[in-house]
Amino acid sequence: MALGYEGYIKIGDSIVLGSGGSVPKNRTRLDSSSAYAGKISGTGIGIGFPHTYDWSSWDGNADMELTDDLFATLKSWIVTERDQTKSISLSSRNTNIQTFNGYWDSVAFSTSVGALVTANIGFVALDRTTYDYGLDTQAKTGQTDTVSVPIPYWKTSIGNYKFMEWNLTFTQEVVKIFACKNSSVAVAPAYLGVSPVTISLTGTYLFSGEMPDSSSLLVTMGNGSFSLSKAEMQTTSDAVQNHNSLTPINVSLEAYGVS
Repeated sequence: MALGYEGYIKIGDSIVLGSGGSVPKNRTRLDSSSAYAGKISGTGIGIGFPHTYDWSSWDGNADMELTDDLFATLKSWIVTERDQTKSISLSSRNTNIQTFNGYWDSVAFSTSVGALVTANIGFVALDRTTYDYGLDTQAKTGQTDTVSVPIPYWKTSIGNYKFMEWNLTFTQEVVKIFACKNSSVAVAPAYLGVSPVTISLTGTYLFSGEMPDSSSLLVTMGNGSFSLSKAEMQTTSDAVQNHNSLTPINVSLEAYGVS
């Protein structure tokens, strides 16, 4: 999706600083494995397999720069509303709109020295709720909402450690459960299952000793924060570097509580 003056991403009621997004329609094809009497040439020529199509899949993702408003929206979605949908709209051209009611299955925050904080959202939707191709030829109107200020690296922190770069990821599996309905057309999933959340933190930091095997960490991004409880060390490495390199400690952790 090309984002320019006329393109944008909207989550709920908030237009965000989107840098890309895509929700392809994947038609689930069901091929027959049976034999049938297709000819080599002439009528009844056997090309391809007998098939039909099941319910289409609408699973997508969106990349954006993080603002305080967006952080508040994503935190509530992760911590208290993870089994609920949010309206996600993508616009790639003037008057174009694609809207989905999606469940998140991954949300990742990351940053490094000299960069802004970015977020990536993966989501699962049952269908596309609205679509308008839009126009390339009429005057470009775009969005003129008040400008949002992205959060820079230096406005983040992880406990009292001096991280050079880090990545915080939340993942959950959203499973579509189908049921036979004696229908003449493909039917939507009858149920959705949502797995427990996996919380992982990776990064490199300087000028501090090794983290304990289990701790609590406050991850701050702008005016908001996640409190990670039972953050358990998975790997840590204090490797020898050459004389042109800094000597950071590399860590990966998984947390078993968040607020």
